[in-house]
Amino acid sequence: LVPNSYIGFQHASSDFAEKRFGIPPGKRILLYSGAIERGTDISFAQSIRLLPVAYVLFVNGFSRDGYVRTFKELFAHEIESGRIIVNEETLNEEDYELLIRSSYICLAWYSKHLQDDFNMHFLGLSSGKLTRYLACGRPVIAPDYFHGYRELVEDKSLGAVCSEAAGIPGAVARIESDYDRFTASVKAFYMEHLEFEMRFAPVVAFLRTCLEPKQ
Repeated sequence: LVPNSYIGFQHASSDFAEKRFGIPPGKRILLYSGAIERGTDISFAQSIRLLPVAYVLFVNGFSRDGYVRTFKELFAHEIESGRIIVNEETLNEEDYELLIRSSYICLAWYSKHLQDDFNMHFLGLSSGKLTRYLACGRPVIAPDYFHGYRELVEDKSLGAVCSEAAGIPGAVARIESDYDRFTASVKAFYMEHLEFEMRFAPVVAFLRTCLEPKQ
């Protein structure tokens, strides 16, 4: 199988978020990318209230129904104090990569009710944001209620899983306590199993044999 992944591995840290969004140097960014809409489990944002002040939650979201306004009202204090940054602007691929590389830990978080959706329950590595995070060398936090996520994320030391958003602070602490080991595991796993050019090479080789002139 050819994974939904990326060419190369770009793990070097970036100061993109500091310069673009005015985040003070030295902050540890917990990144959420995805929808902020009705039905989204926005309780993940409450985790910032239980994390050390060194952490900032960066919400790189889209909102087709305008629910982001409600999100901003619910977390107005955290936004005003700089604990939560909300970006509604669509970033291009280059800037999105730099945002991930500005981050410390990334959330591949999905609402629990989506486990009842067959396609979502077996989402696995078809999750573009999960593989994008890994391609940038960042440990991830994911829900354990999707098929295979515990075995993928926790057993492979790619990050941590939890059964609800209330477990995110504890997951952050587990990753933080052995961060270098997690980042090394992410790189090793990505390069062996996910890096697109390497995984697509057999397909290219097969196509070449199909195009060779018949003797």
